[in-house]
Amino acid sequence: MKTINKKIADYFLTDARDFLLRYKLLEERATHIGLRSKLLIELIFSIECALKALIFIESKESEKLTYKKTKDQGHNIKKLVACLETDSQKQFSKIMTIDLSHYGVYCRYQLESEIDFRETAGVLGTKYYSTIANFTWLDNIYKNISEFIDYIDTKNPVKFTVKTWADIDIKEELKTHKILTNIRNK
Repeated sequence: MKTINKKIADYFLTDARDFLLRYKLLEERATHIGLRSKLLIELIFSIECALKALIFIESKESEKLTYKKTKDQGHNIKKLVACLETDSQKQFSKIMTIDLSHYGVYCRYQLESEIDFRETAGVLGTKYYSTIANFTWLDNIYKNISEFIDYIDTKNPVKFTVKTWADIDIKEELKTHKILTNIRNK
């Protein structure tokens, strides 16, 4: 794997873990429909970042093309999964037991949550109580994502090394920064 792709994958994995952490920090405070739907969004963003990390890990293309590929999929989990190698697609299907394709990041707004999770008559019904109001359902998603991140870790081992300030190559760091800032540019 190219060094820059590994660095970008590591950024996405950090984000995936941060979204999981935010879910854990917020779960006890989610007292209304808007906050409960935001818990689901934290989980969706986590799996999205995990998938993007794995795409970078598996990529044989340049960082610019890989970034474009992940960006072009938007927040669509199914499209991101389709970008993975076949073995990883199978592993994803095995681990992720709850289909998240029915839920979009648009539910991050309370208005959209009210529209999406209420029944036709405006009452909270089965869709609400079997999903975002059901902490067992949410925790299962959390566990699935954690397990998938563990799978990614097997493909992307982290090597911790201690560097002294004197060992940091500023020119190399600036070169990496330039590459990272240019991957978005057309």
